[in-house]
Amino acid sequence: IATTCGDYLDFFLDQDGTRAVGCVIETVRDTDAFLGALAKAQAKDIPVVALKLGRTERGRHFARAHTGALTATYAIYEALFAKHGVIAVDTLDEFLDTLEMFRFGFKGSPGGIAVLTHSGGERQLIVDLAERIGAELAELTPETSNALSAVLEPGLSPENPVDAWGDGKLVGIDCLEILDRDPHVAVVSLAADLFFSAGMGYSLQMAENAALSCSKPFVVFGASAASVVPEAASRLRALRIPVLSNTENALKAMKHYTDWHRTRLGIGTARETTRLDLDLSEVLEAITIDAKLSENILTMAGIPFAASRFASTSADALNGAAQLGYPVVLKTANPAIEHKTELGGVILNLKSEDELADAYARLASTCGPDVQVQKQHSGGTEILLGMVRDDQFGPVLTVALGGVTTELFRDSVTFMPPVTRHEALQQLSRLRAFPLLTGFRGRPNADLESLSRLIERFSLLALEIGHLFSEIDINPVIATASGAVAVDALFIRDDNTRHAESIIPASKAAHG
Repeated sequence: IATTCGDYLDFFLDQDGTRAVGCVIETVRDTDAFLGALAKAQAKDIPVVALKLGRTERGRHFARAHTGALTATYAIYEALFAKHGVIAVDTLDEFLDTLEMFRFGFKGSPGGIAVLTHSGGERQLIVDLAERIGAELAELTPETSNALSAVLEPGLSPENPVDAWGDGKLVGIDCLEILDRDPHVAVVSLAADLFFSAGMGYSLQMAENAALSCSKPFVVFGASAASVVPEAASRLRALRIPVLSNTENALKAMKHYTDWHRTRLGIGTARETTRLDLDLSEVLEAITIDAKLSENILTMAGIPFAASRFASTSADALNGAAQLGYPVVLKTANPAIEHKTELGGVILNLKSEDELADAYARLASTCGPDVQVQKQHSGGTEILLGMVRDDQFGPVLTVALGGVTTELFRDSVTFMPPVTRHEALQQLSRLRAFPLLTGFRGRPNADLESLSRLIERFSLLALEIGHLFSEIDINPVIATASGAVAVDALFIRDDNTRHAESIIPASKAAHG
């Protein structure tokens, strides 16, 4: 009998005094135990810090060789961690510094990071690193700036990070107390080199005074790991002061701390999801999911789909176009053709009966007589929504820049269902191409509310039927100023999912 990561995590969560748990993960063997432990950590408000090994393909190869177990891609682990509030880190130093931030069990509050330094150069380094990392440096209130101006030497700006160089020895303690009072500040920190030197005594004194006077978490970090000697670190930790290894890791650790508490406090979030009530009888009976059934599935799920008509003759195609109104798109409805565009199975912007009749003749000769006539949608931004079923963790979703450029630009984010509209918008905002949806270079703003609602519905659909399919793609969704609409969908079964309804209940997929 072997214990797993989930077993260890569950054990530590049940110990009195556990303030945080760190996990170094090669792979997860017992999915249910691991997910159950993560749920327990969330219920107990205990942060979990994870360093996932084997992220690259070569790293995964060595993980399989070492453990003999399958391991999911890192994108899936990232999505899993995000869903369950796990703090993901990249290095052992970042891992240790992040745990150091949580070791004393400080209560979190809204706000950003404040830093006091005695070096103008280090101030620049801190700002540069914070921007790259995404660490929020607190925007000081006017009252705080005025109070700092009263104690700083002339010429030193009262901005965060605060540079108290010069006769800063006389004002550093005052500056830390002023920063602690600012309502925009969640963490107060001191950048100080604590090696044995003439100045170390004052830095220690300043830190010790701040530990007594600050009501918020107070942190000390050095410019590098070599600049903090163990004796000094031990002395400060005895006063419940986290001591972090270097500037970059300190900013990452403080960011993890403030982000975790922001999520815990529910700032800017609204989680309320529902379940779909779907009639899956037709889906379960179908061997393949053709274009018409694909449209029916999305419509049942409340996902807007471009108006379409299906035809098997030229006359029927012309009649369908007359009902829809020109311009139209003509697509093959041959269920054996999964990727229509690559095989010339999509003809766009047909503006008249003659153009449609000619297009039908060409398409029927290459792809067969069954076609889909669809109202042309243009002028918006194309988005891809995808689902893959991971063998360990169930359905996993992707949103990306859509159309034929998806693989070219590789601009995508991965997440676990379900998501609310607010969470869907957060995922969209992570795309590098997000400005295309928000008025980039004069483009009209997309209806983000409609697009977020569509993604929310797709995430619920994935929970309900993800166990029946290996992949689901909606590509593209066209987002315009007036709404968001799906124009094409692909549902792929594999040998394991053709009869999955008798093996894996929907509740299992929902748990994953």
